[in-house]
Formats: sequence, C-alpha cells, structure tokens
Amino acid sequence: MNTLVVVYSKFGNTRGVAEGIADTLESRGSVRVVSTDELAASDPEGSGLLVMGSPTHRMKLPTGFSRS
Repeated sequence: MNTLVVVYSKFGNTRGVAEGIADTLESRGSVRVVSTDELAASDPEGSGLLVMGSPTHRMKLPTGFSRS
C-alpha cells in the first residue's frame, strides 16, 4: 500500500510525530512524508492511505488553515 503523510509543523514537533508514523507504516509499503508547503495537487494520486497532521494552537488550527 502506498501512503502519503502530509504534515504542517511550525517548530518540528509535529513533523517528528509524522515521521514516527511513517516509520511504522513502512512495514506495510511505500510511505512519503510531505510538508504542506511542498504538497502538489497530484501528490495523493496512487495513495491507498492519506494521513494528515497539524498541531493545534490554542485549541484551534494554525493561522492560514481554513475549514472550506
């Protein structure tokens, strides 16, 4: 199974969690970790699993994220 892990991390802590998840999922197939800054519209193509991670700031999504 191909997995794509998309992560937003301001200070690197959430990125570390994403990489830990990716390390665990590698036993099941190919895994790529991509930051939201590097994500292209075509990146999810061919992925059987999409994992997204973001920290919370004051119990909300970081500035710049929308609920649209």
